Amino acid sequence: MSKKKISDNSLNYSKVCLTFKQKEVLKHLAKGLLNKEIAQAMKLSVSTIKLHVSGIFLRLRVKTRTAAVVKAQELGLI
Repeated sequence: MSKKKISDNSLNYSKVCLTFKQKEVLKHLAKGLLNKEIAQAMKLSVSTIKLHVSGIFLRLRVKTRTAAVVKAQELGLI
């Protein structure tokens, strides 16, 4: 029996779900804002923003801010 290798690209993106806060952070990332600037705009701590960014990376299976923005745009999340 042959086994199919499942790649990261096989993620069912229709099931990708970001929280409201993660979407807000992503919109700020798309504007090129730094964590500190996002924190000020959202009235949150920089640590909280870092947690949201990490969560975004995990859910979108990306490793950079740019990749997150591109993937989110492709998926119509922002």
